[in-house]
Amino acid sequence: MDRCAPIPQQRRIVILALLVSLSHLVFIGTSPAQQVTFHGDRKLITELTPAYPPLARKLKLTGTVKMIALVAADGHVLQTHLLGGNPLLAKAAEEAITKTKWQAHSTETKELIEVRFQANDQ
Repeated sequence: MDRCAPIPQQRRIVILALLVSLSHLVFIGTSPAQQVTFHGDRKLITELTPAYPPLARKLKLTGTVKMIALVAADGHVLQTHLLGGNPLLAKAAEEAITKTKWQAHSTETKELIEVRFQANDQ
């Protein structure tokens, strides 16, 4: 039966420090964006809370993402179109927007949505 060689104390400390420094990427999770603004007559039935991506928070990325959502008559989002914003933040905004449900309407509508992300130090 082969035995693994023991790990020297200094190497264990380095490994532990590396694991602790990377653990925030896994365990911190996401936090909501600061502000969501709608420009249209339709109202949301479900809350729109885009998650602030951990990498964007680490890089202290801030900014506003502007999107148009094509909303079906029954209130679900058919598609989104990015008008502007950081691609990393835009992906988080799009994921949240596609999960929302809007008030029913007689026809499809286009809704303009602005999501402002702000990196607050914790």
